[in-house]
Amino acid sequence: GYVEDLGKELSSATGMLIPLLFGSGVKIKTIEAFAAGLPVITTDYGIEGISVQNAKEPFFILENNIENYWKSMLELRETGVNDKFSELSRSFFESNYSKEAIYDEYEKLLG
Repeated sequence: GYVEDLGKELSSATGMLIPLLFGSGVKIKTIEAFAAGLPVITTDYGIEGISVQNAKEPFFILENNIENYWKSMLELRETGVNDKFSELSRSFFESNYSKEAIYDEYEKLLG
């Protein structure tokens, strides 16, 4: 259903689960999670179309077997682990999808 204030909901979350079994294209929900600095547990489909391969460190948990999600969820309950994934997730968003990053790309293409 409709969420009045997505930012409020995301700010109180420990992470985001994206257990997609099919789909195509960029998933806005994944980019929104990165923007909010949320750790993400996802299948390959949840990050499809997002250039994550150039990251220096893993900033999301890739788990294609949904039956194993509980293990990753327990891992993210540890404050240090969660903080690290949150910081890296937000940094990835800032470097690739923030307004400044997009404007820089436009400038390279058009300027």
